[in-house]
Amino acid sequence: MKKVILFSILLLISISGSTQDFIQDINQNNDDQRKMNFRDRLVYGGGFGLQFGTYTNVEISPLVGLKITEDWIAGGGFSYQFISSRSQDFSTSIYGPRIFTNYMLIGDFFIHLEYEGLSLESDLFSYISKNERFWVQSYLVGGGYRMKISHNGSVNIMLLYNLNESIYSPYSNPVIRVGFYL
Repeated sequence: MKKVILFSILLLISISGSTQDFIQDINQNNDDQRKMNFRDRLVYGGGFGLQFGTYTNVEISPLVGLKITEDWIAGGGFSYQFISSRSQDFSTSIYGPRIFTNYMLIGDFFIHLEYEGLSLESDLFSYISKNERFWVQSYLVGGGYRMKISHNGSVNIMLLYNLNESIYSPYSNPVIRVGFYL
């Protein structure tokens, strides 16, 4: 029992020291961020995709974020996707909002968390009543690599996992995304 108590005390002391260092780093970053004006802290970007032929897929997903610290960005955006298939004679639009955050870990590697709500047409699913739209929620977690292309610009490659994968989800795991920040 004494070993458990001693171990717990040592663990709390080491966590306390690490927490204090982390808080000091955040405070230093916050001081640096206060020196930057609001416009300099804004990040714009998103992703897009195009595929034409028998199967057509046009996707656009703009986003706006805010640098909370130099390593931490949070923001939101909108996703829109138009899909059509000549061979199956259908077309549909998928759209909805998303919010995200990512944090730089080591070098150019970051972790990413995202919530996305998408509106789908029930006509795509034979087991749902027709002519209605419904919402699918996706909770995406994972990480990525940020490749700098300018002082503020970067291309981001992410490998994400949808925690809410279902038969209605437009994503199958793993989800691979390529996007950019300006």
